[in-house]
Amino acid sequence: TAFASKTALIYHSNYSDAHTNVKTQLEADGYTVTLSTTGTVDENLINSYDVVWDMKYNNSIGSNGKTRYQNFVQAGGVLVLVGENNGSYSNNNQTIEAFIENKLGGTVSINGNTTGCAFNCTNNTNSNTITTTNTAVTDSDYGSDVAVYPYGAHFTGDGTWVAKDGNGRIVWMRWSGDQLPSGYTGAAYITFDINQFQTEFDKAKMANLISDTYESILSTVSYSSSISSSQ
Repeated sequence: TAFASKTALIYHSNYSDAHTNVKTQLEADGYTVTLSTTGTVDENLINSYDVVWDMKYNNSIGSNGKTRYQNFVQAGGVLVLVGENNGSYSNNNQTIEAFIENKLGGTVSINGNTTGCAFNCTNNTNSNTITTTNTAVTDSDYGSDVAVYPYGAHFTGDGTWVAKDGNGRIVWMRWSGDQLPSGYTGAAYITFDINQFQTEFDKAKMANLISDTYESILSTVSYSSSISSSQ
């Protein structure tokens, strides 16, 4: 299982400062972070990382990548997959769906795109704002205005919803525990919008949501000074 090394990997496409904002929060939580723009998923991720953020919204995972991510989640890693609106990036979104359904045994249905939001709309309070988080999943109740979700996809599935927009549409979901195949000890999150992580769209409580994707899972792991054979 994950060895709680406090290390994280972010795959990204150099889109604005979205990946560096996530990196900054991981580092604030004590993680050593590696950034990568490679088009392939590394083997044996669990040997080096507890947390992987795949922010390559415009790059399909691929069959080898799906298997490697499956192994990572099975071994206790926390995986976050970021897609985009379904009009321009349906191919990549479909690989995220396929990963959840074919590798983790879940179901996902992308139901449509959220409406657009003007650039630099940090104070936007319309339906594009993430207004609701699930306190059964996140560590605290953030109230409203977690972030702006400018033009991504909303969806449904058999995981646990994490966040919804002002219209009550799911924009974040997690699979963990008995929602995963037997013996899987990690977690997988999906969301379909890269812009929510940008400075121009980010709201103060998005940092808390980023932290909760891994802290609420990895904090349940117990440690000892020595490792027994059963462990």
